[in-house]
Amino acid sequence: MNILIRLEEEKDYKTVEYLTREAFWDLYHPGCSEHLIVHKIRKVPAFVKELSFVACDKDHIVGSIIYSRAKVIDDKDKEFEILCMGPNGLELSDGALNGISGKFYESQVFKVEDKELEEFEQEFPYKEKHITDTQFKEE
Repeated sequence: MNILIRLEEEKDYKTVEYLTREAFWDLYHPGCSEHLIVHKIRKVPAFVKELSFVACDKDHIVGSIIYSRAKVIDDKDKEFEILCMGPNGLELSDGALNGISGKFYESQVFKVEDKELEEFEQEFPYKEKHITDTQFKEE
């Protein structure tokens, strides 16, 4: 396997969404919404296009990474811009938040409505949802 990492192009979007769907399906809850979040991130100012990469084995996309901007606001209303990696995590190095405390604010793009997800799912082949031990438990 000879992996090439390159910037994501518009022609890659649906392939990356499908890959993301496959990677997260049934992981945290039955089905997933991460592929819709990736789709939505690309449409908002928080999207960092310069950090949206795909990993390719020849012409086949085998991985992807996407970044977006978010912020932390401390108790004195001072804002700190931060960088989020993927649809569900923060990329932090040791000490990255030293001296920063407050509430984390992510883009509204991470809020997914059931109806919106159902409509977006129509663009993909049917896939059965399952309940597994890895999923978050609803209380």
